[in-house]
Amino acid sequence: MSEAFPERSSTVQPETDSTHEVAIEKIPELLGFVETEELRRTRSFLVDVMSRCDGEAIGELGTYYRELAVRIVENFQGEEYAKAQMGLSLTMSLIRRDAGRVEEYLEDVEDALYYATGMGFDDIAAALRQALNEAL
Repeated sequence: MSEAFPERSSTVQPETDSTHEVAIEKIPELLGFVETEELRRTRSFLVDVMSRCDGEAIGELGTYYRELAVRIVENFQGEEYAKAQMGLSLTMSLIRRDAGRVEEYLEDVEDALYYATGMGFDDIAAALRQALNEAL
């Protein structure tokens, strides 16, 4: 394992700094990923389809959503690109959560926490840690 990334822990450590009390729904926007109106509409359809487990439609809508979202992320460079990409990934995890796929959502948030910690995005890592603690 690379020294830049810490070992994954099976437990989440509590965060005591109240300045990190940011709702997880707000984190993607803080990272620079802001959904367009078309993305919001597509997201709504995607959540509905995922909650009904319609595999073919999930694939089509998921691909369409990601293609639109990547256009936003591609407007960034360097560290801002990395943050916007993380914002997109968190948004996808929120879609899973809203569709009732909570276990997948938690795994995604844990992955994002690992990445944020490794990249030195300490405020984001603290907010993700808080979100995991609240969900457990």
